[in-house]
Amino acid sequence: MKVFIALILVVLGAVALTIFYFSHMPGQSPAPTTSAISEEDRGASERIGEICEALAHGIGQRSTTKSANVVAARELIQQKLHKAGMRPVERAFSSRGNPGVNVEVELEGSASNGEVIVLGAHYDTEPYSPGADDNASGCAMLLELARALNDKPHARTIDIVFFDFGSARFAGTADAGSHFWADEAKRAGKKVAAMLSFDSIGRFLDVPGSQNGPFPLSLAYPKQGNFVLFAGDLGVRQLVQTCVEVTRSAGGMPCEGATLPGFLPWLDKSDHYAFRQNGWPAVVVTDTGPLRNSEHGLATDTPDRLSYDRMGIASVRLLKVVERLAQAGVLSGVTVN
Repeated sequence: MKVFIALILVVLGAVALTIFYFSHMPGQSPAPTTSAISEEDRGASERIGEICEALAHGIGQRSTTKSANVVAARELIQQKLHKAGMRPVERAFSSRGNPGVNVEVELEGSASNGEVIVLGAHYDTEPYSPGADDNASGCAMLLELARALNDKPHARTIDIVFFDFGSARFAGTADAGSHFWADEAKRAGKKVAAMLSFDSIGRFLDVPGSQNGPFPLSLAYPKQGNFVLFAGDLGVRQLVQTCVEVTRSAGGMPCEGATLPGFLPWLDKSDHYAFRQNGWPAVVVTDTGPLRNSEHGLATDTPDRLSYDRMGIASVRLLKVVERLAQAGVLSGVTVN
């Protein structure tokens, strides 16, 4: 019996150490802002809300069965980029016989040495879903970051990409728009220093029990679904830690990080996966999607369920993350498989 108990304790200890390694991040996650949000946060919140409403309510479902809506979403994104002083470019490709189009903008760096930071979000949805959280929220966040970054100096070049075919049956496959973009970038000799995929980042809930997660990892994270999560495989631990450190130091937005074994199935369902397959550091930035949002991918994923104030606060902190990553030398030499 003593041997059995000792064995159990050893196993539990090993599990605890493993969870600690997967989830331990620098700094302390700050509490959410309880006072009135700043003018900067408020402005971002209003712009993000306008885009989410336009995509998820004004346009609605953006899948292969509603191709006209996909075109409308693409046109809206390009209009916003043009209005912010940028010149978006369309990159056409074919996926399973369906014509797809990625939209990209390049913000040239001052001393990039060929290194780029890629920020991406897919603009299509699951069939029959208006896709407010998945992924009007990611597109709105990306447009807000693009607007802010266009007026700021940065050493590394920043590629802003809105991917087609990043949802439903295309997610994480060789048919995703991110896969075509990453392969083309590889052939062109681009050096991707880091890639952030903004995927479902609009639901923030302070209610206890609003956050779920796979056991035993659920033991390592808050039970309130009010935090931003940076997640990737074990090979991008330094990138995840850098993102978490910058976000936490900015304050006002709870933030967690996770680095997990790459064979786990939920790590290949966002646009960062195509970049990892090409050996570049890449993570997903998310509200954890279906682990928090029971309407994820459904007809009830509507914009009235999004938390625009929290999204505005998050966008201002994420801007600081991108600014750090866009500095020359940050994460240099971290390109890993």
